[in-house]
Amino acid sequence: MLDGLDEQMVRTLAEAPEKIGALLEGYELRKAAAALIDVARFANKYFNDQEPWRTARENREKCATTIHLAIQACQTLAVLMEPILPFSAEKVWAMLGQPGSVHDQAWDGCGSRHLAAGHLLGQEQILFTKIEESQIRPEVERLRAISEALKAPSAGAEVPAEKADSEVPARAAAAGANQPAAAAGPAAQGKPSAAAAEKPRITYDEFAKVDLRVARVVKAEKVEKADKLLRLELEVGGEMRQIVAGVAKHYTPEEMTGRTIIIVANLQPAVIRGIESNGMLLAAEDGQGRMAILSPQGEIDSGAKVK
Repeated sequence: MLDGLDEQMVRTLAEAPEKIGALLEGYELRKAAAALIDVARFANKYFNDQEPWRTARENREKCATTIHLAIQACQTLAVLMEPILPFSAEKVWAMLGQPGSVHDQAWDGCGSRHLAAGHLLGQEQILFTKIEESQIRPEVERLRAISEALKAPSAGAEVPAEKADSEVPARAAAAGANQPAAAAGPAAQGKPSAAAAEKPRITYDEFAKVDLRVARVVKAEKVEKADKLLRLELEVGGEMRQIVAGVAKHYTPEEMTGRTIIIVANLQPAVIRGIESNGMLLAAEDGQGRMAILSPQGEIDSGAKVK
């Protein structure tokens, strides 16, 4: 028999997937995280208010209901936190003694009561460890060093010739370009390469600053005394601009002319081999040295924004 607080706990869990899911789909990550914390906070309050340590002596049936719903809340929270805290969510899933992986669970309906009475829980473990003051300063210094290393060159900065050939190509998959870059290699199977794993994570707000645009290559030519570089004249939504791209080892000027590509349109200009480059072409390169330029699938206007 459920009392009023039990029923409120059940409703909170049932409503959470739709509410948090809508926020995530709308890229409102902060609000989604806050809503997730609200569910966890209510579950904690529910447990404290029901006082199972007291009802264990006075009303064992009520105590069992409280603990059962609290564990149900943990299961729901494991699924809901998976997009934000995937590794911690997997730990919670294992502690609940659930089969498979939390990453494979359906979102819709995760707020229902799935755990049967008598379900055997898994081995408990510490989910989060306390960060001591002595650990904070080295971490701050490490993050500061990363921030300094990531600072972009100022407008019109000259890229040294010895670095130009190796640093110009963008070896990254473009979010929203909708075309796989290469079929081989671990990265193509959803596993990040060693190089990718070394990159620091960024927030959605940081990524949103990048302006990705569709561009059409009007003209392409080799850069003098640079085996890897092509100078590309682009039309981007009626505007003409040029970029220098390190793709000459893989694409001829003839192959590039007329091609539709994706560029970073708001990158600070840089002078490469005496040529001002206004943007960066997006391409992917695997461990075998194969390169694939990212292009949109189907017809789309030049200048279209990649979302």
